[in-house]
Amino acid sequence: MIGLFRHGKAHTDGDEFKRPLTDEGIQWLKAVRGRYNTQWDCLLTSTAERTQQTGMILSDQVPVVLDKLYVNGSPNKKDLNELMEDLTPYLSQHKNVMIVTHHPMMQPLLQRLTDLPLKEVDFKAGTGVLINSDDLEYVLKD
Repeated sequence: MIGLFRHGKAHTDGDEFKRPLTDEGIQWLKAVRGRYNTQWDCLLTSTAERTQQTGMILSDQVPVVLDKLYVNGSPNKKDLNELMEDLTPYLSQHKNVMIVTHHPMMQPLLQRLTDLPLKEVDFKAGTGVLINSDDLEYVLKD
């Protein structure tokens, strides 16, 4: 199983990489945590504090930080190819992997992970998808 999530609601001012989750964002994540009913054995996040906080709340795991999970604007094909190279060892070595990233990366990464035709989805803060890696189906979660 792969869980692909957008970070929770975060403060909007301050350093881009150090902006923490708001109290509202933390409460939302704690409330939805039980809905996933998955024991995560690997957590991958970007370098931004808000993604790491989100992942730790949802998974009880210590994050492995991957620089390429952060992108300023929509990722290009090269960005996605390099990210997939970084993700592949974790996806092949772990049964249930949670990935927490940012809005611009959600749709393109979901497309690459599933190789399915996708309609445009507006991933709100703290939401994501669960991808069954056996048959590459995905379910939107909020």
